[in-house]
Amino acid sequence: MLDVVGGIVFAVFIGFYIYKIRKETWDIKKIVVMALCAALSFALSMITFIRLPQDGGVSLAPMMPIMLAAYIYGAGAGMTTGLVYGLLKIMNSMYILTPVQFLLEYIMSPMIVAIACLFGKDTKIKILLGSAIAQFLRFLLHFIVGATYFKEYAGTENPWIYSFFYNGPVSLVEGIITCAILVALPIPLIIKQLKK
Repeated sequence: MLDVVGGIVFAVFIGFYIYKIRKETWDIKKIVVMALCAALSFALSMITFIRLPQDGGVSLAPMMPIMLAAYIYGAGAGMTTGLVYGLLKIMNSMYILTPVQFLLEYIMSPMIVAIACLFGKDTKIKILLGSAIAQFLRFLLHFIVGATYFKEYAGTENPWIYSFFYNGPVSLVEGIITCAILVALPIPLIIKQLKK
């Protein structure tokens, strides 16, 4: 039953992704920027401050370049950048229990942060709000997957509490770093320069 619900959530999300990219125009500059953002995300994910079991840990804002790609080119391009990052990440390390857990954690999780751009990009407040909400949705996804698929690692503890204390601090630290960097970046100026 759990895989069915997770599969439906993933299918709905992929439907939203297809809706977003169906009218995208792809030029060389856009593809190169997206590829650079995906590669930078992958490189930042390798800089890990704290390593946790089951392929977890606190990294140096790996979702920031994905959100940046979304702010520059829109949600469809950002989600595509997240998809490429997810594919790069599975070549390096992964911990798979079921196909649905894999799709939710390694494919949907980096793609979902691209929705940050839907909250606006013209003010620092909108960028902060969008980035924080996107990071929260990513945390929520990992929290639910952790409590349902990784519950055997909780031992006698409640799996929801275990997942919260496993995923919460990681998401909080990475989220704060990501939001701080994105707010500090001159995103409107970057967009203006890349859209020339």
